[in-house]
Amino acid sequence: MKHEITERTAVRRLGLITIDLGFEALPGMVWHADTFDFDVQHHQLRATSLGQRIVAGDPKLRESVIKAGQELAADGVDEVATACGYFSVYQQDLEIATGKAVHSSPLMMLPELLGQLPAELGVLVVWAADSGANPAALTAAGIDPANDRVSSTAMPADGAFALSVLGDDAIDVNTITDELASVVTAGTVTSENQTHKVGAVLLECGEMPAFASTLRSQSGPPIYDYNDYLRGCFTGSTDQQGGRHATRR
Repeated sequence: MKHEITERTAVRRLGLITIDLGFEALPGMVWHADTFDFDVQHHQLRATSLGQRIVAGDPKLRESVIKAGQELAADGVDEVATACGYFSVYQQDLEIATGKAVHSSPLMMLPELLGQLPAELGVLVVWAADSGANPAALTAAGIDPANDRVSSTAMPADGAFALSVLGDDAIDVNTITDELASVVTAGTVTSENQTHKVGAVLLECGEMPAFASTLRSQSGPPIYDYNDYLRGCFTGSTDQQGGRHATRR
């Protein structure tokens, strides 16, 4: 019997460092199994009060993030990413520790977005924590925190997003979806009154895409989120298709 030998194309795999927020991922969140149509291997960070420690910039998290990246690299992933926008501060450390291309945060899109927009337009960044713009995270993304073409707004501390996604309350998708749309609308008005007209909106948080449907249905500047960032980095595409190829460890 004659056996036909065919050449198989190796499947590329993205290693994604996620954080344990105490709930299962919702459709659209960067760490949901159906978000991407390429292979994703998850490595979840688990620790007490992890969300609060990230926002506070706890220096002890660095070792955990680097170790997660190294373990993913050892497992043979082709590139490494994280699921938290504040993790831009670990971009260079992860590159050195893993020897892989690293995609740490959608904030890394800011220099390109600003370069594409006319000089009179800026980018509005929507932050998960009510503390707003994180200077260290912006600097790590190549942005001077004093750059007035980058304006910031944030989800309110007493709002549904903060109390559920970052807290312990039950998640109400409709309420948070409306809240996110309101925050962007108010932030856009404030930015245009104080600095630049908004030419693009960037959602910093990996959970926000699950609540962006109202934003995307409204007229206004284009919305960029975590999923757009990773899809563009790993495949060169910004297509909004979901996938089913996530594995966990």
